Formats: sequence, C-alpha cells, structure tokens
Amino acid sequence: MKITEDVRNAIPTVELPYVKPTSRVHNSGYRMFEVGTCIRKLGDARIESKVIHSTGSDSINIAYDRLPGGRAIQFDLTKDGYICFFPDLEWGLTGDTAYLRKKSK
Repeated sequence: MKITEDVRNAIPTVELPYVKPTSRVHNSGYRMFEVGTCIRKLGDARIESKVIHSTGSDSINIAYDRLPGGRAIQFDLTKDGYICFFPDLEWGLTGDTAYLRKKSK
C-alpha cells in the first residue's frame, strides 16, 4: 500500500539531537563528530531533514545533572546512521565540545 503525500504530511514529526562520526581528525588525534538536530516522522527510522550545529566536536559531554526530571538518556540508531538522543534534549556548544542539555522551551 502506497502512502499518499497528504497522509505523509499529516504524520507528526519529532526533533531529536543526533551525533554522527566524521572522517575529520582533531589535533588530539581523535576523530570528530557532527552534532545536530534531526527531524523525522514518528514511526519512521529515517530522517526527513537535519540542522547541523557543528562538524568539529571532538568530544561529547552528557551532563547528568542537566537532564530533565533526572531521567536517563536514551538513544536510537537510525537506518541511515544517525544516533538520536531523547527525551527533551538539545545541543549546547562550548569551543570544540558539544554537550546535551535540557531542551529550552
């Protein structure tokens, strides 16, 4: 059964922070990450679009004290290679370090 464009557009989307390895190498010798926000349809394991925040993060810092409601971080791996973090998180950037924080309203 083929889904029509109208039906596809009616499916809600979700915005999730993601991290994806790049081929770039930091001067520390470690490979860098692309960090951003991906937009995908609920129930779909592929992204619709993405917003890249940085392609030069050499480390990822997950600050547990900044998580909403003391919840654990969960993540999914999409079919196209993105690791998406949830719930209610977004990226913050300090120099060449990206960190997850509670999503601002």
